[in-house]
Amino acid sequence: MFDILELNKKLVSELRDIAKELKIKRVDSLRKQDLVYKILDQQAIQAVDKTPPKKKQVVSEAPEKREQKSRPFTRKPDRQDRNVHKNDNPKQEYTPKNEIITPKK
Repeated sequence: MFDILELNKKLVSELRDIAKELKIKRVDSLRKQDLVYKILDQQAIQAVDKTPPKKKQVVSEAPEKREQKSRPFTRKPDRQDRNVHKNDNPKQEYTPKNEIITPKK
């Protein structure tokens, strides 16, 4: 493995030899700086190819069940309470808007 400082110190002919060993194509037409970067790129690619693949994390198909937080029990209003409109007198029954509301006596 060469680093950029070592490659910059080498002659173009030496860089071409290194590039040919790394199986880089068209090394004769590249300038020195281009050769250096091609060699570095190729070394990085080969290093990645040699490393063993990471194990894939298996994701279960069913999501994990979370504990549900218990909520305090709230009493549902009685049927009579549900029919009372908030702004009206509690003794009046709720009716649709088109009907007239008359208080019970």
